[in-house]
Amino acid sequence: MAVKEGGAGRADANVVRRGLDRLNHRPRRQWGQNFLTDLNIAGKIVAAAQLDRGRPVLEIGPGLGVLTDLLLAGGADVTAVEIDRQLAGRLAGRAGRRLRVINADILKMDIADITGGECFQVVANLPYYLTTPILFKLIEQPGCQTFTLMVQREVAERLVAGPGIKAYGVLSVAVQRQFGLEVVMTVPPGAFYPRPTVWSAVVRGERLSVPRAVGTKLFRQVVRAAFGQRRKTMANALAAAGMGRERVAAVLAAAGLPPDVRGERLTVEQFGDFCRLWGKDEDCE
Repeated sequence: MAVKEGGAGRADANVVRRGLDRLNHRPRRQWGQNFLTDLNIAGKIVAAAQLDRGRPVLEIGPGLGVLTDLLLAGGADVTAVEIDRQLAGRLAGRAGRRLRVINADILKMDIADITGGECFQVVANLPYYLTTPILFKLIEQPGCQTFTLMVQREVAERLVAGPGIKAYGVLSVAVQRQFGLEVVMTVPPGAFYPRPTVWSAVVRGERLSVPRAVGTKLFRQVVRAAFGQRRKTMANALAAAGMGRERVAAVLAAAGLPPDVRGERLTVEQFGDFCRLWGKDEDCE
C-alpha cells in the first residue's frame, strides 16, 4: 500500500480547542499531549485498523475521544486507558455498554487483565516519548492481534526498516519478528493541537501466524549486543558481550554468514538462525 500524506482541518482544530477550554484543560507536556484535530485523518486511522467486529479494541490515550467516537461508530467494544484524570473523567461520562474507561498508566498495568485474556486490537494516537516502551509491552502480549498507531515519523521508519538501513535496529527486529508492518500514511504537524515540531505517521502491524524467529533470551541478548555496537562486526560485538569469539565465528560460518558481517546486515530470520545454531540459552550465560 502506498504511503499517503494526510491533511489538517482547521475547523476540527477549533472544536478541540473549545473542548479543552470548556474543561479549563491545558495540554500537559509531561504526558506528551498533542491532540489529533483532523477528523478525516482519524477516519483513515479507524479504516486502516480493519476492525474485526466482536474483537475488543484497546485504545491508549484517548484524550478527548476523537478516535473513540469513530471506533464506537464502527461497532467496536472499546477499553480506553487514559492517564489524565480530568480527560478520563470526561470520557467516562459517556461510557456505556461498549465503552469502558480506565484512568491509569498503561505501562503499569497488566494488559491481559484489561482485556480479560481475549484477543484484541489496539488503536491509538500514542504519546511520542512513550512509543517504544508501549510497543515493547504490546508485542509481548499474545492476545494483541493488530495495532494501528500514530507515532513519530522517525519511529515508523525504524519499525519498517530493513537490514543495511541506518534506521534498522533493536526495535525493528523485535517488532518484525512477530508482526507484518505497513506505514499507512504520514501526517503533518498541523493535524494536531498543540502543533508538534515533528511529522507523524500511522503504522499498522498484524501478528504473523508463525514468528520469523524464536524470541528466546538468547535471541534478545544477541540482537541487543549486535546493535549496541553497530560499528563493530558481529563477532567482535558478541565477544564483547561475553560470548566466546571462536564459537561465534564457528556459528557464523555454519549460518553461512561472512566472518566480518555486522549485525545491522542480518535479517530477522538470520538472527534466528544464528541463535538456533548456537544452542540453548544457558550456553551464553
